[in-house]
Amino acid sequence: GLDNADYPAGIKITDQQMKTLPLKRHDFHGNWNYTLTPK
Repeated sequence: GLDNADYPAGIKITDQQMKTLPLKRHDFHGNWNYTLTPK
């Protein structure tokens, strides 16, 4: 189901960590809109 929990904002990750995430960027504004799938 949908996760409605609150999470802290402002957590930063490195560019290297970002590259390892299973992201599927959307065709429209892929830098802002993407789907993060489980590993």
